[in-house]
Amino acid sequence: MKKLWPRKWKANNFVQGTTDYEAGYPVSNDKEIVTLMGATGDRSIYPHRGIDISTVSGTSITPLLWNDQTKVGFANYNNDFLTTEQGRMVGLETPISYMFKGEMRTDIVLQRYLHLDGQRKVRTDSLIGTPNTILGMSGNSGQWNGEGYKSHLHVDISTGITGSPYLDLMASNYQTKIMSSYYYRDRYYYDPLMFLNDDDYEIRDNAWGYNY
Repeated sequence: MKKLWPRKWKANNFVQGTTDYEAGYPVSNDKEIVTLMGATGDRSIYPHRGIDISTVSGTSITPLLWNDQTKVGFANYNNDFLTTEQGRMVGLETPISYMFKGEMRTDIVLQRYLHLDGQRKVRTDSLIGTPNTILGMSGNSGQWNGEGYKSHLHVDISTGITGSPYLDLMASNYQTKIMSSYYYRDRYYYDPLMFLNDDDYEIRDNAWGYNY
């Protein structure tokens, strides 16, 4: 019998109904995962909090999660971010609502898209009108201990300190490669692949460690 930790047990027993969002591929043509959620290695003592997708620089990026309330939480395209670990990035906020313990609950899901090039496509606080809205173009911006990255797209999904019973339920039912959720600095991170058909993705042999 599978043993669930308390947060996931509560999710399994108290989440009712479904929530309203569409899931889509953040990059349509690139389906190779080069770093998995939970990967570890020399670059950090902490597990990787998202996935890295190998891309050619200049590839269009669209939302992984979208509904008609999705908005831009931040859009950092300028050169001030070239030497940060995350590089240029866009963050989307998507509210998801569902029944939990007999009451309506809404969680704000943050999606981050990192290491973009400098082409501005959206602005902070603007609504994302369609699931095909281009958020930016992939690149290799950012540095780790002074070293640059190869071209790729990092995607992560998280909620605030209270987490999300709905996403906990998804995580408990998803057969993740390493880990489906992870708590780090007052946020709960969830494997982006649980929203997608991971059969469509090729997992690189060394994706269990930091590579990019």
